[in-house]
Amino acid sequence: ETSAATMQAAAAADAMVAKLVPPTDIMLTMNQCNRLLAPLKQEASVTFFLKPVDAAALKLTDYHKIITKPMDLGTIEEKLQQRAYNSAGGFVEDVRLVWANARKYNPAATTVHQAAIRMFTVFENGICTFTGTPPPPELLDAMEKSAAAMSVPVPTAPPVAPKPSRPAPAPARESPPPPP
Repeated sequence: ETSAATMQAAAAADAMVAKLVPPTDIMLTMNQCNRLLAPLKQEASVTFFLKPVDAAALKLTDYHKIITKPMDLGTIEEKLQQRAYNSAGGFVEDVRLVWANARKYNPAATTVHQAAIRMFTVFENGICTFTGTPPPPELLDAMEKSAAAMSVPVPTAPPVAPKPSRPAPAPARESPPPPP
């Protein structure tokens, strides 16, 4: 049975996909692309996406009929190391393809589908951070609904430390006595 939360997360992700900035419009350095992978690799569900899907071992006889261009984070990392990307746009396309493939092949109620939504929102939020653009409302909605479906906390901005109060001025030094 598909829960309402998983269906809402899938619908929110679909709405976000429609609003994505085209990869060719994303200006990042290759170093920033590498750094975008770090938070993804910290996610609990990253294991689904680190290596190519072994359709034969998993007995997914229709996988390559449905997914015509497989992609995974390990392959992307290798391509970054080998400097195979001519621009950040190719990198962004490949990462988005990982999530799109997982969502296309796995029904909305599955853990893999929901994990793909979670990873997608983490990645897109990272792009917003690196490009200095505020996350669109659709992304925030997808993040919230994905977190609810997976029962994980919604990532929040780190708390802002209070401004330190100005230190009290140092006591005035006594002036030396006048020379005799």
